[in-house]
Amino acid sequence: MPRVFAVIGALAMSVGIVACGSSSGGTSTAGTSQTPSSNRATVSLGTTSLGSVLVDDRGRTLYELSADTAGKPTCTGGCLGVWPQLKLAKGSLVKAGDGVTGAVSSVDLANGSVQVTIAAHPLYTYSGDSRIGEANGDGITSFGGTWHVVSATGAPVTSSGSSPSPTSTGSGGGYNY
Repeated sequence: MPRVFAVIGALAMSVGIVACGSSSGGTSTAGTSQTPSSNRATVSLGTTSLGSVLVDDRGRTLYELSADTAGKPTCTGGCLGVWPQLKLAKGSLVKAGDGVTGAVSSVDLANGSVQVTIAAHPLYTYSGDSRIGEANGDGITSFGGTWHVVSATGAPVTSSGSSPSPTSTGSGGGYNY
């Protein structure tokens, strides 16, 4: 019987280690920037209550800030605690997934890191989204502008503007902030 408990304990410990290990090397925690662990990041389409919008490699909804100008993010300091930048590891490449028609690229930041852009607009995730398919940050006015989910072309999706087409789905499962 003690051997059974030892095996169960070892199994539980290894699951805990794996779970902790999966939260590093590219996963995001509140207040930190998102950097993929591979040398390639893909901006894809995923489904939210707002339709088909841009998502990162892990299916998290991507946003842009109306105050940002082409290639110049204005979200800094405390803003990044709420709106983590979608970053690339140095030397990494970003690519557009199926259905993404906007020009996906990156911009070098003053601190030496690299932020992913679409149509020259910097991309962010939102710390208030706790599951794939959530778009809780859409329409929030804070940090000098309004935050919107992003269409396949790179245009912000607004309630009075264009509406994304619900043709693609994102990957299933959840993620942690």
